[in-house]
Amino acid sequence: MNPGQDMSRMPTMREQHAMMTNWLGFACQVLEVSVAVFLRRGFGARYFGGAAAAVIPAVLLYSLAWEGHDITGLLVFLALFIMALLKARIGSAFAERRGRVCHSYYSGTPTLCSWPVFRGRLGEGTAKGLVEPLCVALIGAALMSTSEPLGFYLVIAAVGLMCSVSLAAAYERRRLMDMKDAYIAQRYDAERFRAGKW
Repeated sequence: MNPGQDMSRMPTMREQHAMMTNWLGFACQVLEVSVAVFLRRGFGARYFGGAAAAVIPAVLLYSLAWEGHDITGLLVFLALFIMALLKARIGSAFAERRGRVCHSYYSGTPTLCSWPVFRGRLGEGTAKGLVEPLCVALIGAALMSTSEPLGFYLVIAAVGLMCSVSLAAAYERRRLMDMKDAYIAQRYDAERFRAGKW
């Protein structure tokens, strides 16, 4: 580091961690969205944002790493993704117009939860964070023999799906802890105010 370098422009460790987490989180969201459209229904109106738009260039860039391999399966997957995405977006728009109350960033209800074998036994968090990634990874492993690029992508997407759900759960825990801390601080301040200790 140069002696005259302006230290105020250097990112702190917390800022560096936040930037890395943001990029990692976005990459995981891209992978999640690419398979979530096949696994869930009833998405929030704003769930499909930048991550959904990034799926197409991400898959096309990924396909460049498979030069010399047949990427037909990957291109078929991409076409099916676009159709499933359009269907999900139209469904979300119609549901919102009909007055469905749902968080606009809701990541959808797992279809697995409605299966008779899982109905009432499988929670949404477990389905999204464990069962869905496991299913995607198993499908990817099964497809390796017929389309290695697609099979390997699905295994990567399964990891991204699991990480994205875990990051979202961690964010939600932090948000609830912040709300709890604010409530406790507000009560403490109100008691001090009533006691005249201000």
